[in-house]
Amino acid sequence: AGSGSQNVVQYVTIVLASLFHRFGNDELAHLATEEAIRVAQQSGDGACLAYALGWLHSTTTPASSGYDSGHGNGHDVEDGGVQLLERAYARAGEYNINSLMTGSSLQRAVHHVNAN
Repeated sequence: AGSGSQNVVQYVTIVLASLFHRFGNDELAHLATEEAIRVAQQSGDGACLAYALGWLHSTTTPASSGYDSGHGNGHDVEDGGVQLLERAYARAGEYNINSLMTGSSLQRAVHHVNAN
């Protein structure tokens, strides 16, 4: 297995996270996304890191299972979710990933509308 196969691992874990999320298992989706982030960081793949941060937001929203702070209000998770979106937006901008920038912007707007 050469370096080409190593470049695929972080993307495979994002696809796996997507699959878990699709079938309603956000806890496993969250874990797979965290692994994608670790591998992307280790390999210096900023584009994959941007996508993984976007997915991490999807698996850490209050509607997701198991990631509330335990305080019952979900605000810690929501605030962290906005930060994840901002990081995903910034990374997407660095790598010129316009679709991810647009998606991050829309999700941030939805959050701000729902917060008011």
